[in-house]
Amino acid sequence: MTLQDTTVAPAGPAPATDPLRGDLALGATVLVAGGVLLLDVPVAVRCLLTVLLAVVVPVAALLGSPARRTPPSLAEVVTACGGSVLLLLLVGLALNTLLPVVGIDRALATAPVVVGVVLLDLGLVAWRLRQGADLARPLAAAVRSAVLWRAGTAEALALASLVICIAGAVRLNNGASSAVAVVGHALVAATFVALLLRPARSRLSDGLALYLAAAALLLGTSVRGWYVIGHDIQREFLVYLLAQGQDRWQMSSLDSAYNACLSVSVLPTVVANLTGLGGVVVFKVVLQLAFALVPVAVYAASRGWAGRRVALLGALVLVTFPTFHNDMPYLVRQEVAFLFLALALLTAARHDLRRGLQLALVVGFGVGVVLSHYSTTYLLLLGLVMGSAGFHVSRHLASRRTPGQRVRERPVLLAPVVVVAVGLATWTWVSPVTQSGGHLEETVTSTVSAVVSGSSGPGSSDLSYGLFAGRQASPDERLAMFAAETLDERRAESGAWLLDDAEAAALTPATVDIRDDALTPVGRVLDAVGLDVTRGNALLRLGAALLLQVLLLAGVALLALARFSTPRRRPGLARWAVPTETLWLVLGAIAALGLVVVVPGLSASYGVLRAFQQGLLVFAPVIVVGAVGVLGLLLARLRTGPMAVAGAGFVGLFLVLTGVVSTTTGGAPGQLALSNSGQYYDLYYLTDAEAAGTRWLARAARSAPVQSEVVTDKVAVGRLRSATGGEIEVSGEFFPTQLRRDTFVFLGAQTVEHEQATIFYTGNLITYRYPVELLEQRLDLVYSNPDAEVFR
Repeated sequence: MTLQDTTVAPAGPAPATDPLRGDLALGATVLVAGGVLLLDVPVAVRCLLTVLLAVVVPVAALLGSPARRTPPSLAEVVTACGGSVLLLLLVGLALNTLLPVVGIDRALATAPVVVGVVLLDLGLVAWRLRQGADLARPLAAAVRSAVLWRAGTAEALALASLVICIAGAVRLNNGASSAVAVVGHALVAATFVALLLRPARSRLSDGLALYLAAAALLLGTSVRGWYVIGHDIQREFLVYLLAQGQDRWQMSSLDSAYNACLSVSVLPTVVANLTGLGGVVVFKVVLQLAFALVPVAVYAASRGWAGRRVALLGALVLVTFPTFHNDMPYLVRQEVAFLFLALALLTAARHDLRRGLQLALVVGFGVGVVLSHYSTTYLLLLGLVMGSAGFHVSRHLASRRTPGQRVRERPVLLAPVVVVAVGLATWTWVSPVTQSGGHLEETVTSTVSAVVSGSSGPGSSDLSYGLFAGRQASPDERLAMFAAETLDERRAESGAWLLDDAEAAALTPATVDIRDDALTPVGRVLDAVGLDVTRGNALLRLGAALLLQVLLLAGVALLALARFSTPRRRPGLARWAVPTETLWLVLGAIAALGLVVVVPGLSASYGVLRAFQQGLLVFAPVIVVGAVGVLGLLLARLRTGPMAVAGAGFVGLFLVLTGVVSTTTGGAPGQLALSNSGQYYDLYYLTDAEAAGTRWLARAARSAPVQSEVVTDKVAVGRLRSATGGEIEVSGEFFPTQLRRDTFVFLGAQTVEHEQATIFYTGNLITYRYPVELLEQRLDLVYSNPDAEVFR
C-alpha cells in the first residue's frame, strides 16, 4: 500500500455553483459573527465564534486555492492551523503598535481586537476571491466530512486518553487516587501501538490521533490544580495580567525579558478578550491545545524522508521526553516558540511550495519564534549558523570533487537569506524595540570567558545524565556555594539583617533528598520476589537517558554514511539517504546542544533538558533511525523485524519516562500528572489554604502604613506578584542569611508542612531544611493557616 494519502475519487462532476455568492455569504457570516462578539453573549457562544473567526476562516483561506482538486495534505493543514496562531499574534502586535498613535490607549480591548480579526478575515477572503478560489464549498465539504467521519481504533483510543487524562487530573485535584490518570497515560501508549500496527491510512487520520494524544499528555499536567501552578508560568502569568489589566502591552510595565515575549502578553490577551475566558483557562487549556500541534508537525516534516513508522516513532520520542509532559505546560512562551519552530521545519521540508513562498513562510515563522521566546531564538540561531556553514562547506567540497557536476539541492532553512533575516529580526527585537538583550550579553560574555579560561562555575546537575558527564557538584556543595555568595552580598551592602554576621556565617542548613513514594501492592510483590524496585526505577530512568544519546549518535552516523557514501559502496543504507539540508540541520542542532552542555554557564542559564527538547524537534526521528539500524545489525539472523522491536522498545520507554511504571510500583518520586506527591507537587502545587494566605498578605501589604517588602521563596514570588498586580515589591531573598527586619516573610505549604525550602541555583533545584524556629524566635507570627504562615 502506498504511503500517500488515500482519497476517494468523486462519483461525478461537482454541481455548478457560483463561487462569488458563496464567498460573499462567508464574508457576511464573518461580519455577523464579529458583531455578535461585540455584544454581551455567553462565554460558550463567544468561544464558538472565536474558533470560527480566528481559526476556521483563516485556515480555510490559507488552504484555499483555485487549482485545488484534492483534499489538503496533513502538512498543509498543520501549516495553516499554526499560521492562524501567528496571524492572531501579529494582529495583536499591529493593534498594540498603531492604535495608541491615533489616541486609542486600550488597543487590545475587546472591540479593537474583534474589529482587527474581522478585517483580517475579510482581507483573506478577498485575497482568495481575487485568485478565483471558492472557500465556501470546501468549508461545507469539511463540515460534511466531520459529521460523517468514523474514528478508527487509534483515533478512538486517543480521544479516550484525552478525556481520561483530564478526568484523572481533576480527580487528583480533589484528593482521589492516581488510578484514572495512569489509565489515561497508558491509553496514550495504546494509541501509538494502534498507529504502528495499522496499515497506512490518510495522513490526516494519523495527524488527528497524534494531536489528541499529545493534548492528553499536556492537559494531564496543565489541568493539575485550580490555580496557575508551575515554575516559569508564574512570571509569565504576571506579564499577561499586566497586559490584560491595561488592554495594552508595554515594555515599561515590567523590566524583564519575560515581558518581551509576546506569546505570554499579547497573544493570551487577544485570546482572552475574544473568548471571554479567564487567563487561567487560556494558559492551562487554550495555549496547550495550540502546542499539541508540534508532534504532528514533526511527524509530517519527517515522514517524507523517514517513512511512516519511523516518523510516528519520532513523534513518540518527542512526547516521551520528560520535559514535554512535565515542564512544557509551565513554559508557555517556549511552547509557542516551539510551535513556530516546528512549523518552520515543516515548511522547509515541503516540496509543494514555490521557493519564494517557502522562504517567506520560513522567515515568517522564524520571526514568530523571535517574538515568542528569547532563548529558543538564540539556540535556533546557533544551530542555523553552524548548520548553514557546514552545508555550504560540504557543497563546495562536493563541487570540487566533481567539477563538471552541478549540485542541485538548494537549502531553505539553511539559506543565507533566512539565517540573516532571522538574525536581523532577533537583533531588532531585543535591542532597539524591547531593549531586552542584557541577558544575552551576559550569557555571551560568560560563555566566551568560559571557553577562554576553561571554567565558569558548576553547570546544571542534568549534565549527570550525559554520556560523557564528569563529576558534578553535589547539592551540599552547591548550597554551600550559594550561602557563601549571600554572605559576600551582605558584606557589600548595609542592611537591618535578621541574623548578625557571626550567626549568618555559622548557619549551615542541611540539604534534603527528594522523597520516594511508598511501594504499591504491585511494588511490594516485586520486592518480595527479590527485585529492588526503588533502585530499578532509578536505573530505568538513567538507562533511558543514556540510551537516547547512544541512539542519536548511531542515527547521525547512519545518515552521514548514507548521505556521503555511494549506493554501490553502501547498498543497505540507501533508505536513509536524507536531503543534505536535513542532515546539516541535525548536525547544527546537535552542535548547539553540545555548546550548552560544554559551557557550564549555558547549561545553568538555559537548561540542558530544555535544549534537548528543542533539539528533538529536529532529531527525534534520527534517534529512531539509530534504533532501527542498531537492531538491524543485532537481529540480522532472526525473523523479528527491527522496526517491531524498536516500536515495542519506544512504547516501553514512554511508560517509564511518563511515570506509568513508577506510579504503578511506587519506589520513585511522584510525578505531578500522576500523583499528589513528589518535588513538583511540593514546590508548585497551590492549595486553597495557601492561596488564601497569599490573598491575605496582598491585602496586608497594600494597607501597611509604610511600604514593606514581601519576602518568600522563589516559587511563590510570581504568585504574590500576580496577587498584587505587581504593585507590591516581592523578593525571593528567602534564604536565612538574606532575611531583613521590617519585612513580611511568607511561608508556603512546603515550609509550613515539612520545614523545607528550595532555591534555584546553577540551574538546579536544591531543597534544604529551613530554620522555621529562627523565625518564631525573632519575628511575630501575624497570619497562620494549615498551609501558609506570615511573619513580620
